[in-house]
Amino acid sequence: MVLAIAACTEKWRNSFNGRVAKLDGHVTLETGGPYDLYWETNDIIINGTYEREGDDLDLIGSVQLQSRLSSLPNISHMWVRVHFLDAEGVIVETRRLWTALGDGGLGGIDYFVNWDFNHRFAMPAATRAMNFSYDGTMRDSSSTDGGGIGRSGGSVGIDFWRTP
Repeated sequence: MVLAIAACTEKWRNSFNGRVAKLDGHVTLETGGPYDLYWETNDIIINGTYEREGDDLDLIGSVQLQSRLSSLPNISHMWVRVHFLDAEGVIVETRRLWTALGDGGLGGIDYFVNWDFNHRFAMPAATRAMNFSYDGTMRDSSSTDGGGIGRSGGSVGIDFWRTP
């Protein structure tokens, strides 16, 4: 089951490569650093620093839920990806930045989740900026019967996402 989920995620993750990213949310990557990083949507905040040395990028920080999601204590799943963009805004590579796979068990309860990330990425030489995407499901209980917005099987869940 885990391999099947990983394979589907990998296919979805790479499906953005070669596409033009949305104009909003681009972070231009300066050489050197560290530089402050703050990226916000109505669902999440990515807060931290980045440092660029040639084609290597260090990203250190955390993912924070906005209030509409933080009111639900259980993470069914959540992925945050970083997309490396060329000068025209085309996605040249996509990498996983942060993941939580709770599926309603103890690992999915908010206070058991490690919200921090610390990665060094080797970027394609053409990289000039980055953008982020995410998807996930938050629930009000450990039941996994519900999904989407609504009540099913005693659980209320919210599916949320942003494409790059």
